[in-house]
Amino acid sequence: RIPRAHIDGKVGRPMSHGASVVNATRSAGLLGPIVVVHLGTNYGVTEATFEATIHALIDAGVRKVFFVNVYVDRIGQRYTPATNQYLRDGVARHSPVAELVDWHALSKDHRSDWFAKDGFHHSAR
Repeated sequence: RIPRAHIDGKVGRPMSHGASVVNATRSAGLLGPIVVVHLGTNYGVTEATFEATIHALIDAGVRKVFFVNVYVDRIGQRYTPATNQYLRDGVARHSPVAELVDWHALSKDHRSDWFAKDGFHHSAR
């Protein structure tokens, strides 16, 4: 539990839904000045979906956005490098408002303790 935090997580949510989630959260009066965005694991990120999300956040008056990149250790997830590159590029364009949290680097040596057996979803441990 994090005091005064609003957490809106949903399995399978793509970055293409980012701007609409931001706008709904803002309309509900729940959007704070600091936001963490972790989208793109299931469906990747494009420049357009990143830009729509960051502009919705900036337009809402958010002061700092931490974008968390992805780590997917599963055959067939070829979009992971492209997703992480779009995130790096987008954060660079919108610094200092945007910062990157390098989940890919932090988590790659923790498959057995931070991830479920599928190597994809986070573990509850």
